[in-house]
Amino acid sequence: MKNWKSSPLIKILLVLILCASGALVMWCGFGTAYFGRELFDRDVSFLESDRAKWISRNYAWQIADGYVNDRLDEETYFLQKATNVEYAIAFYNPYTKGWVTDRYSGQTYGWNTTLWFRSEGNHIDILDEEPYLMGIEKEDPAATYGRITLFVDESLPKKDDYAAEYELYSAFAKYKHLYLPVTVGSLVVFVTALIMAFLSAGHSRKEEGIRLYWIDRLNFEFLLACLCFILFVHMLIAKEFVGGDYGTEALRIMLAILIAMSASLFIFIVLMSLARRIKTKTLASTSLCGMFVYLLKKVPMPIQVFGAAALYLIFRVFISSNQFVVILCDLIVTVFFLLMFANGKQLLKASEKLAAGDLDYRIPEEDMKHMHWFFRKHGEQLNSIAEGMNIAVEEQMKSERMKTELITNVSHDIKTPLTSIINYVDLLQKEHTEEEEKEYLDVLARNSSRLKKLTEDLVEASKASTGNVPLELEKTDVGELVDQSLAEFEEKLKQAELTPVVNIQEGLCVMADGKLLWRILSNLLSNCVKYAMAGTRVYIDAKRDGDRALIAVKNVSREPLNIPAEELTERFVRGDEARSTEGSGLGLNIARSLAVLQNGDLNITIDGDYFKAEVNLPVC
Repeated sequence: MKNWKSSPLIKILLVLILCASGALVMWCGFGTAYFGRELFDRDVSFLESDRAKWISRNYAWQIADGYVNDRLDEETYFLQKATNVEYAIAFYNPYTKGWVTDRYSGQTYGWNTTLWFRSEGNHIDILDEEPYLMGIEKEDPAATYGRITLFVDESLPKKDDYAAEYELYSAFAKYKHLYLPVTVGSLVVFVTALIMAFLSAGHSRKEEGIRLYWIDRLNFEFLLACLCFILFVHMLIAKEFVGGDYGTEALRIMLAILIAMSASLFIFIVLMSLARRIKTKTLASTSLCGMFVYLLKKVPMPIQVFGAAALYLIFRVFISSNQFVVILCDLIVTVFFLLMFANGKQLLKASEKLAAGDLDYRIPEEDMKHMHWFFRKHGEQLNSIAEGMNIAVEEQMKSERMKTELITNVSHDIKTPLTSIINYVDLLQKEHTEEEEKEYLDVLARNSSRLKKLTEDLVEASKASTGNVPLELEKTDVGELVDQSLAEFEEKLKQAELTPVVNIQEGLCVMADGKLLWRILSNLLSNCVKYAMAGTRVYIDAKRDGDRALIAVKNVSREPLNIPAEELTERFVRGDEARSTEGSGLGLNIARSLAVLQNGDLNITIDGDYFKAEVNLPVC
């Protein structure tokens, strides 16, 4: 599952899970919000529900409004029997201190509810509880109090607000005990799948890194506007077909789920685009807000400061009538400028230290935590500059040391065979016997060959480090290549009294250039012949580790390894500092450069006299 982020099957599965769980969250979440505190109360009937009470308040207000303004007889909404509601109206008589029935529609039903209203002029308030009326005529003589009793036909034969709400209530009430647990469960699944989708957004098996699509190049605000329009259309469709009389109840529920899944899919598409933009840091360049901020940064600092000051002055004029708010704003601005001054003083001190050459100075972490906005970023940059300068100085010193060692080592390696050649040529020019001539010529041939090998290694090291080497990557069998290398070095290994022990994973193949990989193995085996302790074993292991192949050559060193492992891959560095053995010291450096050219690397491990060189290359 290491590459699950780029797996098409996983992505399709995540989309399906998100759509399904998103639809459940919306559907069950609406049901949870719809029932509220009545969610687990199975004894509440529709007319006793909060939704029905809300409708009752609306009807009561319309009746009270018609009654107070003498328009009740003209209210055809009620007089034409367009609702399932009958009513009785009573008003409070301050003289008798009781309720007097004034209007009665003439029909009563089994279910009724009573509400009270208070009117003053054209303003009417509906009250859920009977007001305390004793002495009310003295405290509030201008107000009129009334009582409305609503009688509702429980069979709801007419298509009024009660009947319309009852259809929705009935559709949801069957499963109301499931809404809360299903909402929580599906929300957990949705969030988990969304996080996984965010992590996998943009990953593809065809390309390295994050892949952008055509939708990611659209302006993000435009994309959000399109999403809002699409969701608005979904709401209209839901209101028309799901909330109306379209088809059967089962068909409306299925249609509601499909609409919720469709809306979830469009939301998912926009969220994935947002994730890809964030990962590739293109959100700012593809949004109007980002472009505005970018343009604002281009404005000279004096103009920015002047603009901010002008906006503050305008704001201050608008709030000038409230002295408390003015003082509060002035206090906030004063504190802000004092903090800016303190932060600026710390940054100035750090700059002075760096300018004076104190590269070890850092702004303390505690001080950095109290800095604000760009001051903290500037402080982090100053600390980074100090660290970078320290690293640069260390690298420069290391480079100078390596240059000195390079000159010394190259001089030694070239001077030794060259001096020998000059001396033996001088001997050949003098009087000598035939046997001596043969001996001199053998020495000249050996030293000239050594000098030639050194020159070739220098050229090859230069080509390998610059990448100026022909490269043909193809499927290469590691086992076959190791066998060829051991056959080539069989005689030399015997002379060095070394026994090879091979452990190659069967069928292991790498994507590499066979010639270059052979040269790497040749250099590693040559290193063993020169430096391994006689009478020991040389272990050659190769195995697969994920998408990489690890090829290791291990041996015990003849001489003490008192050089850091990372330095052994530098040029002209040998395991014996006395440089008593033949060789240029370029073998491991060349091997590492060739491994890097083939998208791999060479790592050296030293533990006492134990030496291990491990090449890692991509498998195929």
